Amino acid sequence: MSETENKGRFRWYEVLYVVLLVGLLGATMLFMNPHRTGVLDLERLSRALGQDVRMAEDAREQREELATRGAQMERAHEEKLAELNRQLKTADGAAEKARLQETIRAAQTAFQEQAMALRREAQRHQALVLRSFHKRIQPHIEKVARRKRLDVVLEPGMGVLYRRAVVDITEEVARSAKRDFPATLPLVDPEVAAPAEPPPPAR
Repeated sequence: MSETENKGRFRWYEVLYVVLLVGLLGATMLFMNPHRTGVLDLERLSRALGQDVRMAEDAREQREELATRGAQMERAHEEKLAELNRQLKTADGAAEKARLQETIRAAQTAFQEQAMALRREAQRHQALVLRSFHKRIQPHIEKVARRKRLDVVLEPGMGVLYRRAVVDITEEVARSAKRDFPATLPLVDPEVAAPAEPPPPAR
């Protein structure tokens, strides 16, 4: 075989070297290429969709309603306590006094439980409003993220202090979701507010 023919052929170790080099390059690109990350500012998004004003107004109305109901409960409780205390002053016998004192304690416990139930109601309503908002914007987040080939979408202020090549998708999500947020849309989605179905009984 001539020297020219030898030069025109790859030796086996040269082929192996090329394969290893290509593999190393591919692995480097795979492991060193950072995931594409997007950010979504939910506060800006709610303003862009006009939901911040509606949420604030809804929260104000709920506070006023619960304050009215709480004041009515408190007046009824005070009237009940006043009547029980009048009965206690005129009660005959230790047994009757002990019964009235127990009734007063039970009334106070019931009032505290009712006040806590009002607070839980307010918290549950606000949670339903936020869950409804998140549920409605989620398809638009996914659509924009897929279009921009993002791997992760974060909220600003989630503890990530630096990330290279961050893409802000807030405005695009707002444009995408605009039609899904008419002024007449209820803040709480019926599907979100519906109680979960109980699991079937075990057999």
